[in-house]
Amino acid sequence: MDCYSFSGTAGDRIRVRVVKTSGATFFPSQELVRPSGTTICGPTTATDQTCALNKTGSHKIIVRDSAGTNTGGYVIAIQRMNNPTGCTTLTFGAAPTAGAISVAGEMDCYRFADTAGDQMNAHVAETSGTLIAMQEIMRPNGTTICGPTTATDQACTVDSNGTYTIVVEDSSGTKTGGYTIQATT
Repeated sequence: MDCYSFSGTAGDRIRVRVVKTSGATFFPSQELVRPSGTTICGPTTATDQTCALNKTGSHKIIVRDSAGTNTGGYVIAIQRMNNPTGCTTLTFGAAPTAGAISVAGEMDCYRFADTAGDQMNAHVAETSGTLIAMQEIMRPNGTTICGPTTATDQACTVDSNGTYTIVVEDSSGTKTGGYTIQATT
């Protein structure tokens, strides 16, 4: 069993991504634990898990084999969905922006400001490698408004004012490659 800790604030929506990289019989399970030691999300063998924190403090992510007897390798990534860090800003109608998923488990994020009622389109196209790009559009509060989907184009009607996030990742979590992303209204 492996344990990771992070500081979180009540109201944050945290995405945990655990991707198996080796071990034929290893199936990683992830569980998110509150500062009090009680489980808030999981355990699950799903690659992605998004949890709304209801306590402020030091949270833990526990990763273990689902059967408890097998071994293998994995990568783990974490992102706060309601106020993500490390995102690239997109401008509507600008030329496509190049991006890449360079390692297993990577999550890229892009942000754009929009107004309730607008119809926006996210266009994500693979350009190299074995990547099968999956895109998901998140509201300012970190909940999903559209997706996730592996479709190249995703149309979405914006339902509140604010800054939205597009998360791009490989659909299986293990493949890598280049892509372009563009947002239009």
